[in-house]
Amino acid sequence: MDMKKEKDILENGKLKEAPFKVPEGYFENLAVHVEARRKAEERGLMHRLTPYLAIAASFAAITLAGTAVIRLTAPKAEVEATTSSSYYSQNTAGQGMTEDDIINYLIYAGISADELNEITAE
Repeated sequence: MDMKKEKDILENGKLKEAPFKVPEGYFENLAVHVEARRKAEERGLMHRLTPYLAIAASFAAITLAGTAVIRLTAPKAEVEATTSSSYYSQNTAGQGMTEDDIINYLIYAGISADELNEITAE
């Protein structure tokens, strides 16, 4: 019985007809419509650069956030300003100042070797 139904379905002429129809003039105007749609979707310079700009902004944000975290969590270094009086009080401790002490202070203060030679030659 199943075989007979299958033969009836295959012999039905209505099933062999196309159920959908193409509108009149569709293929004549198809190229024009496709070209117009392609031009409308064509990407400009800004659309092409947008992903790269987003990546650059992400890297900048990560860098700034990392720098902020490092600065906020790093221990504060106590920098002691060295003046001539603090250097003298640390190194002499009640003794008289010798010529070596003066030379060491000048070296510590950043005097160049040429300037130091000029000073010691006098």
